[in-house]
This record gives sequence, C-alpha cells and structure tokens, in this order.
Amino acid sequence: MGVVQLPNELQRVIEQQVAEGRAASPSAFLEEAVMRLADEPTAEDEALR
Repeated sequence: MGVVQLPNELQRVIEQQVAEGRAASPSAFLEEAVMRLADEPTAEDEALR
C-alpha cells in the first residue's frame, strides 16, 4: 500500500490518540478505524434485514 496524505487536523487527532495510549502507532490506529468502518452495516444491509 502506498502513502496516504491526511489533513494536518486528522494527523493531530491520530497523534493524540497514540500519545494517550489508545493505539500503539498511527498505523495501528488507522487499521482499527478502517476495520470498524468496514464492519459497520450499510443502509442497504439494514434494508435487507
């Protein structure tokens, strides 16, 4: 995977989360965030239920 450019504000949020111990690294934080988003049911999933 290549480099992802993030706005400075998002970079600061990620750095703060890492500093607070909520993630081991910026990469770990982003991996968890992406996995949570991918696991969220979509409106289409909800309609099928």
